[in-house]
Amino acid sequence: MKKIKILIVSEYFYPEEFKINELAEYWQECGYQVGVITRVPTYPYGKVYSSYQNKFYSTEIVNDIKIYRIFGTEGYKKSTMKKIVQFINYALWGSIVGIFIGNKYDYIFSFNQSALTAVLPAVVIQKLYKKRLITWTQDIWPDSVYSYGFRKSKLSEFFLSKFVSFIYNNVDHITVSCEGFIEKLNTYVKNKSKFTFIPQWADELVGDSIVFNMSENKVKHFTFAGNISKAVNLENVVLAFNKYQLNNENTNVQLNIVGDGSNLNYIKEIVEKNNIPNIVFWGRHPKSEMKQFYDQSDFLIISLNDHPLYSIMIPAKFQTYVAARKPIFAIMNGVVPEIVTENEIGIYCKPDDIDLIAEGFKTCYNISYEEILRISKNCSNLLENEFNKIKIQKQLTEILLKEN
Repeated sequence: MKKIKILIVSEYFYPEEFKINELAEYWQECGYQVGVITRVPTYPYGKVYSSYQNKFYSTEIVNDIKIYRIFGTEGYKKSTMKKIVQFINYALWGSIVGIFIGNKYDYIFSFNQSALTAVLPAVVIQKLYKKRLITWTQDIWPDSVYSYGFRKSKLSEFFLSKFVSFIYNNVDHITVSCEGFIEKLNTYVKNKSKFTFIPQWADELVGDSIVFNMSENKVKHFTFAGNISKAVNLENVVLAFNKYQLNNENTNVQLNIVGDGSNLNYIKEIVEKNNIPNIVFWGRHPKSEMKQFYDQSDFLIISLNDHPLYSIMIPAKFQTYVAARKPIFAIMNGVVPEIVTENEIGIYCKPDDIDLIAEGFKTCYNISYEEILRISKNCSNLLENEFNKIKIQKQLTEILLKEN
């Protein structure tokens, strides 16, 4: 029997750490033949991995998956212009690769992690060869473009709207990782029935539980893990943590910041300028090492600025926090606080009020052991019912292979 062939179009792929790697491996294990159009890996450092050469075009096979790579743009972490060039490069050269190899595959799956331009190669294949195409959208254009500081004008709004409409009206089915995206995208799509909400699943927390101690003394650990950008509002978090300590001299606490990003140095400057004690910056660690941080943490912090777009988003790390089965301190507005409240897995407060955030630290500190056990059980239930990896992978597969 002929194998079903699935082509994944994703700007990010192995050895970069994204959910699409696991989905590709799942399809391969199911007996499908999987190919991937992607870049030479550069994320998150903005430079080509040492084990790769930045060739114009290359191929490799990993776990029986055929990977077609185009060159990567370096230095985009510090240059907006290079970031734009990176998006254009993948859209253009990914489309050219797609023209040559697209007809070899039966179905096209686009993993849209950030820029919508990354879906263009998949649309080119769909229009040329009439292959079924679905997307799994993790970010939303044009809203995210403006949220990152790009100037909004009538001209930019016109062209972005036309581009978004062109992309999504040439996709057979749109799956979104956040339910609020559907209302936003409905504006650009003629067929309103082509949407399905499919959240990301939680990372599997594997590895040694404790291979080091996060502190010499017994303290309560608050941990933020992830990309440190302007969007995550860590300025208010560290200032509120300082205020909490000043108002509660007898508490033993530590704030752990695990990760890196464009705003890391600024956060370090705030901590140094205000002489804020008991904050430790651990740098970036691979997923395989994160279990040790979660296991030693008492509370996990998820934070985003007060912005309409962020209120409908479920950051990917939220599901992993749930998998860690620790109380979640959500410092943001919108759907994540709703999930936290409805499922009783932590507390939340508004992201723009330092006094309230400081009170939130106090509330967390005073949570009883019995309440923590109950939260852990609630996290397990939510993980099984909503963020189950196997269920989500099967649902994506069913949608992709559905006959038109």
